[in-house]
Amino acid sequence: MILKTRSGFSLIELMVVVSIIGILSIIGIPQYRKFVAKARSAEVKVSLNAAFAVENVFFSEKGSFTACLGALGFEPSSSNRYYSVGFHNVDFFYGTCGTGGSGSCSQLDWAPGAGACAPAPGDGVNQFLATKSASSLPPADDAILNALPTDLTSNTFILCAAGSVSDAPPLGFGLGYDSWCMNETKTINHVEVVY
Repeated sequence: MILKTRSGFSLIELMVVVSIIGILSIIGIPQYRKFVAKARSAEVKVSLNAAFAVENVFFSEKGSFTACLGALGFEPSSSNRYYSVGFHNVDFFYGTCGTGGSGSCSQLDWAPGAGACAPAPGDGVNQFLATKSASSLPPADDAILNALPTDLTSNTFILCAAGSVSDAPPLGFGLGYDSWCMNETKTINHVEVVY
């Protein structure tokens, strides 16, 4: 009598393997999303540091900060970016910059008759807007940037950035944009904008 040996896996063995894969994916996918969001947030630190550098070079030459990021030579590292970086549109016209803090922050020079660096604030002037979003939220625009606590005077500034870098809540916060602000002492704060 010849006994047939069965090869293959039983249904129970297959169910155990599928269960283990399910448990690992439940744990792994959220961790992967956090890792991707954290990697994308490196973009904002590079951009804020670059803007900090050009503002400080300008301050050492002119004795004041300015909202004219584009005219200073600041350009975010990528044209395909998740974060909007810059100042409020209000800071552009109504900040107190220049010698003695009596001029508009839209200037590169506060000599009599000197004009603004651009006729109006906007993308490429006082802010550089995001071109991508990693979630159902639209890319961060000037309305999002204007909701952040940017500020600009002749001897202080708070420069901010906001972006949508994950389809999960941003780095532990509620539903909103991942947002960062840096001041003239290079202190970086993580803030949340719920929109």
